[in-house]
Amino acid sequence: MAVLKGKAPVIREKSLSAIGAYYGTVEAILREFYDGNLKQRVRTFSQDTNSDILYALQVINTIENAGIIIHGPRGCGIIQNHFNNRNSLATMWAVTNIDEEDSILGSDIKLRKTVKSIYEENHPGVIFVLTTSVVAINNDDVASVTQDLTEELGIPVVPVYTDGFRSKVGVTGCDVAIHSIVKYLIPNKAEKENFINVISVNENRESLEEIGRLLEALEVETNVFPGFSKLQDLTRAGSALFNLVIRKGEGDYFAKVLKDIYDIPEIEVNAPIGIKATDKWLAGIGEQLGKERQARELIEKESLYTADILEKYKLDRTKVFLSCEPEYANSVISLLEDLNAEITGIKVPYLDITHLKHMEKLYRKNPELSLLIGEGQPYEQINILKKTGTEIFVGNDLAAGSIAVEGIPVLNIENINILGYRGSMVFAEKLYKLVKYRGFAENFKYSSNRPVYQAGWLKKNANWYIKQEVK
Repeated sequence: MAVLKGKAPVIREKSLSAIGAYYGTVEAILREFYDGNLKQRVRTFSQDTNSDILYALQVINTIENAGIIIHGPRGCGIIQNHFNNRNSLATMWAVTNIDEEDSILGSDIKLRKTVKSIYEENHPGVIFVLTTSVVAINNDDVASVTQDLTEELGIPVVPVYTDGFRSKVGVTGCDVAIHSIVKYLIPNKAEKENFINVISVNENRESLEEIGRLLEALEVETNVFPGFSKLQDLTRAGSALFNLVIRKGEGDYFAKVLKDIYDIPEIEVNAPIGIKATDKWLAGIGEQLGKERQARELIEKESLYTADILEKYKLDRTKVFLSCEPEYANSVISLLEDLNAEITGIKVPYLDITHLKHMEKLYRKNPELSLLIGEGQPYEQINILKKTGTEIFVGNDLAAGSIAVEGIPVLNIENINILGYRGSMVFAEKLYKLVKYRGFAENFKYSSNRPVYQAGWLKKNANWYIKQEVK
């Protein structure tokens, strides 16, 4: 249990040499990693960057019958609205609304009052308390309060120590939330049962339905969490035979901690995006679980049918810029290339040592491929899109709205399924229609809101505000 000794895990900059700011070629950043000369960079001007609290909320927001308390000033609660707009569940949440006096004298009383209030009104099965930068700076004793309330209320009251400033890589918040879930909700000892954990942090329901359909065809019993899970799904996670992480950048810490504590091995497969990647994903799972025959039959049936459908949606060398997670990049690019798209560049929210193999594959395809690292940053992205002659933007990016206003068609993949065979067909159809029917994007060219950025800004290099960090 040494891995859970601290109240929060080590930040990704230290544990994985993660970086969150860069613009250049794939070749150049790989050279920095391999030469041991990785430069941490910062942005002197930054737009729409997520902090760790948003990622932590992402982990816990779809857990059924969970209460969420954001322990901080009223303004910190606005972040929950992002999830209220996305979730079909009626999320139980509150903000402690600490003020200047609380930040000086302590906010224990308000925290206790808020936890009891949400419990008495909604009777959740678990309550998560997410700390904010004000609470972290004051070093309030949240642990004692949550421990007392756990005993008093008879349900787990779980502290999640987000602070907004320890790490410049927001996805660290996933690790923080996962750390607390394992530490406070999963029993120390667990008897093995005949199922595998499917670790899903940010997949939508359609994506999970496709993953479930494919695994059910292999006759595999699954326990899916934390996305759209119940408390009992979390508490039984230590009993699984294997871990399967859908999006490793967000859920890999879950698999590592479960391996360390419960000795649960991970099925090492890349994300199932596109026909080839889905074939490999199924074959890898089948081999690990002794389901080779079922996997082979499923692949033969599904891949041929999907390939026929994709033929209808081939493009004519359309120039596409891609923004996605680093572990998704190769598979999405392969799918785009199968559809005759030309990749003008890619953007990932962060990069660390676990992604070097993915970057090597990109390097072998095109060492001069432009790579932007960071979250949001619409100025930088619009700058790059205009200079590369990009025709279509594909991604799940905070900058999508600004890019669309510039008259560049956007395929936002945040709320559609791109996983598995069905995901490939959905993606191909939507991309084809976006290219063929551009009326919506064309209308923005005549909008009074254009241009989003003046010509003087766009003349600058895209990395104008990315500087080497000085300590």
